[in-house]
Amino acid sequence: MRACVEEKVRTFRELNDLALKGEIVVLGSGYMAGFPFYELINRCRLENAVYNRSIEGLTVAEANEILQDAVLELRPTKVFLCFEKIEEPQELKELIERIEAALPSATVYAVSLSTEVGARIKMLCDGKRVCHIGLEIAGGHKAVFKRLCCFFRKKPVDMTDILAMAAL
Repeated sequence: MRACVEEKVRTFRELNDLALKGEIVVLGSGYMAGFPFYELINRCRLENAVYNRSIEGLTVAEANEILQDAVLELRPTKVFLCFEKIEEPQELKELIERIEAALPSATVYAVSLSTEVGARIKMLCDGKRVCHIGLEIAGGHKAVFKRLCCFFRKKPVDMTDILAMAAL
């Protein structure tokens, strides 16, 4: 494992003691590593915590290595996976299977930022416990906020939520 990943994992271990269990965890690389989740949470008035465990340049193989500390320790009800590149779909399948085995009541959302990655991800999704979300980051953070906001909610979206999302 690369030193930069090990350093982030040490930070995750420290933060895990402070984190609420049973919330939402995002694990990925690239775009998600720098995604402004606090703005999304505040703007959409989300009622739950979102923990971003993404690391710039993280590979799916490395994600498998750090899964316990980055995700499983938090016992999330929703896990969002978003990697810029997926060289080996089997590695992502293994990651998803490990999450499903350790967190049987959690929903896994496999997020793609390109059609190439999306095609590889869709093969692994059953639409029930593992769902695919295709994002177009070319539209900027506002477009991504609108797309993700409803997935980050615990309760069904009501009219107030719809108006808030429309105002983005």
